Amino acid sequence: MNTEAHIVSRIPRQWRTAAVGIGVLLLGATACSSATHAAAGGGGGSGGSGGSAKTVSVATVGGVGRVLVDSSGQTLYVNNRDTAAHQMCTSSCQVFWQPLTVSGHSTPTAAGAVSSGLGVRTTPTGRQVTYHGKLLYTFTQDHSAGQANGNNFSDSFSGVQFTWVAATPSGKMTPAPASSSSSGGGGYGGY
Repeated sequence: MNTEAHIVSRIPRQWRTAAVGIGVLLLGATACSSATHAAAGGGGGSGGSGGSAKTVSVATVGGVGRVLVDSSGQTLYVNNRDTAAHQMCTSSCQVFWQPLTVSGHSTPTAAGAVSSGLGVRTTPTGRQVTYHGKLLYTFTQDHSAGQANGNNFSDSFSGVQFTWVAATPSGKMTPAPASSSSSGGGGYGGY
């Protein structure tokens, strides 16, 4: 019998199964973390001053108009509750509304007039990108570029009611047409 096979066969079956399961979970977590980080414009040349892709761009989204998007074309959103001094979307809120961040000391980039409105604020999440002082987020229910399912969306986390709108080049938080998605209290399964 092969020495490796002999050693493996002496490890109890439940331990081998657990080891494989842990390996699969770690691999999945690493893949999700990398995908989220890349979509958020951090690392890998997808954002910051050294990358070729702009952290923030402007795109036209059907039913909404011209909005800010991240380097993957995902619509960026602002909410009515974050303030210059305090980030209200934390914890379970960020499961659905993921902060747009930049890594290290990089700075967010954009083309044209949009770049003058960009900034960075250090939050518990990291270095989060702002536009005219408003923190920017993506929405997990937008499954591809060109969607704005979070536009004019209302939800609640930890007793705080939020209204979300797509970020616009003007920097004003104005709700879009009523044809966009809306929810009366967090359609996420009780968060």
